[in-house]
Amino acid sequence: MTKNAPYIAVKLLLLMLWTSESKKVIVKLEVATFASGAFQHAEAKWGCVKGVVRTRVGYISLVQWKHPHAVPKSNWMGTEVEAVELEYNPIHTNYSSLLHFFWTSMHNHVTTHTGRPQYKPAIYCHTDEQCKLAHATKEALEDKMDKPVITEVQPNNTFLEADLASQKMLLQAREEVFRKLKLSKRQLIRSHTSTFLNSYLAGQCHGSRTWDEIELAIMDLELSIEQLATMGLEILHPEVMLTPSFGETELSPDNQRLMARQLRLRRERRERKEAEAA
Repeated sequence: MTKNAPYIAVKLLLLMLWTSESKKVIVKLEVATFASGAFQHAEAKWGCVKGVVRTRVGYISLVQWKHPHAVPKSNWMGTEVEAVELEYNPIHTNYSSLLHFFWTSMHNHVTTHTGRPQYKPAIYCHTDEQCKLAHATKEALEDKMDKPVITEVQPNNTFLEADLASQKMLLQAREEVFRKLKLSKRQLIRSHTSTFLNSYLAGQCHGSRTWDEIELAIMDLELSIEQLATMGLEILHPEVMLTPSFGETELSPDNQRLMARQLRLRRERRERKEAEAA
């Protein structure tokens, strides 16, 4: 072995690490903002949409504030619209798909709005391209309905984050689950776990995803057995296996099917994770 062997070995190791790391793609999340009625219900609908990573609720100010980052002192001061700001992964979805969900699932293609001004439907675009797509889909819907659509399309104005009690309200209402999650303030507002579970517990996932997709998404959250048990989902934990009932030697036919399905989902998740890491 030459004197330079250790040096060469270190260089080879660094080259291997660099090559491995270079395969990893860092994805920059993109932002979209929509207003569609009371934000606690709208946030729950967006949380399960494929590609949406996190959401937060707040207000779009219709006037210029002296302190643009200040949170309103009340739920409505006459110049704010309740809105949901969401961040999405452009690899898994795009703005056109989000607009399609908005028009078809959020019931915003109304021709009249008789509710309070804070609940009026609107699309607040962050880029010229978003504005162009939003206007185009609105015009296409008006042509299809042969009626004007009142949903406004405007450039994004100052977004005022609502207070903590307003974030993920439907998740916070499930006190036992919420307590077991032990989320920090930042995690409640910014984590994918809180975003997805807020939607799941509100029953908003079943219209946009299959059961397999929902359960795989919950597996990806990597919750503990105790956390899953509060939702009756402990079977999704990788260490949990069904056992025969007392006095029985084998699983019932229903439990055999359930266990086979869960093993398949676990295998699919493992294979997907391995492919992503390769």
